[in-house]
Formats: sequence, C-alpha cells, structure tokens
Amino acid sequence: MKTLQDLLLLGDARLYEVCAPIQQSELHLVKDWVADLDNVMKEVRVKYGFGRAIAAPQLVS
Repeated sequence: MKTLQDLLLLGDARLYEVCAPIQQSELHLVKDWVADLDNVMKEVRVKYGFGRAIAAPQLVS
C-alpha cells in the first residue's frame, strides 16, 4: 500500500518522464492502484487540510 511518503511533489524530475502504457497483463493491478491513489489523497487531506486530486504518475512505483 502506498502512503504519503510515496508521493512525488512538484519539481521532482521523475514527474517529467513519459510513463509506460498499461499492459494487458497488468489490468488486474488497476484496482490496487486506484486504492493507493485514494489512500494517499486521504492522507494529503488529513495532513494539509485540503486537496482535490493527484495523478497516478505522482506515486513512486
């Protein structure tokens, strides 16, 4: 499970890399990725008191 420590912030060079497309063999993982995004966004809101969304590439894989 991803946590707030796995979140890449503005300025991190990795955010400028092109992501690889999701492969057919990875489709079963999408549900877990969405859960990770939801978990981290909830942590952001608790810590900072605001937040609307994060993008999948912001989570360190």
